[in-house]
Amino acid sequence: MELHEKIRIVRTKKRFTQSEIAKKANMPLSTYNMKETGKRTIRPDEFEVIAEALNERPEIFYSKKFHEKWNSDLSACI
Repeated sequence: MELHEKIRIVRTKKRFTQSEIAKKANMPLSTYNMKETGKRTIRPDEFEVIAEALNERPEIFYSKKFHEKWNSDLSACI
């Protein structure tokens, strides 16, 4: 699973809109949308800001704990 897909899963599970996360991450909605849909690469500095906007530690997106924490909700979000 790609990083942008994991970001989308967390955002939808937490019931944030793309607009809310874009605002918290201080980026235009169109830019955030392209990053979340995989149309643009997420730079490391942007990823840290997005993770913070989602109230998550960046490491969770790269660990097995991501699947433990979010696995039950994956099918509903994809």
